[in-house]
Amino acid sequence: MELAITHVDAVKAVVDFLQAFEPKRILIAEGSASDTWEAYRRFGYRQLEKEYGNLELLDLNDDSYETISLETLDGLGRNVRISRTAKECDFRISLARAKTHDHVVCTLALKNMLGCIPKGEQVWAHGAGVEPSEPLETVLKSNWLLSKNLVKIAGVVKPHMGVLDGFIGMEGNGPVGGSPVELGIAVASCDFVAADAVMATIMGFEPMEISYIYLANEQGLGIGDLSKLKIVGEDPYKVRRKFRPHSNYQRTQIRWKEFAEAEGKQV
Repeated sequence: MELAITHVDAVKAVVDFLQAFEPKRILIAEGSASDTWEAYRRFGYRQLEKEYGNLELLDLNDDSYETISLETLDGLGRNVRISRTAKECDFRISLARAKTHDHVVCTLALKNMLGCIPKGEQVWAHGAGVEPSEPLETVLKSNWLLSKNLVKIAGVVKPHMGVLDGFIGMEGNGPVGGSPVELGIAVASCDFVAADAVMATIMGFEPMEISYIYLANEQGLGIGDLSKLKIVGEDPYKVRRKFRPHSNYQRTQIRWKEFAEAEGKQV
């Protein structure tokens, strides 16, 4: 589904911006859960290699790796691979379409870094080898572990910039089966947590009510509190448009604070 991917025009806009800095090499990298090269071809990314002599496409599923330990439902932890190229590159930009999500409310720049883990292992960010669907308590804990693991992954491959394409976002049953929203907004920041917080606000959510933004803010990866940000451009509250959340939002996505409080966090 084209709406589920980052539009190639958004990528091209970022690449055009970067050319002013005369970069020797620009990598467009993704670790798709399906066929990365087919996605590159289908959605126009291969054309970018022809337009820019300093640009390369990379399938992170074929990269060399280091390992990172993720938290699991059984408490034992799990080592998974994480892209060495992503970790070692000089400047990381996380570029994502603004979408609702079936586990963590919305998927933005921080959530996007899950693509640095190869397919087949990404599922362990949920705390198990298979995403749990029942019982409810297990699903709730899995969603909490997902946010904790996402923040840990983002800490290892921390984006130096977050860019969020909200020209046409996705609401409802994202990140794949949702409906388009013609929002006409883009957000960019060298504080990727701040970028996520601003876009979440524009989408009608309270950013500190989103577990991974709360955790990233708490752990000092960036600022998730809009009152502490200097925002250049439109006032997020004046362009705010309430996105319809995923259908499981009330049942499984808003009770993460119970787990945070059980761990002694102030929420």
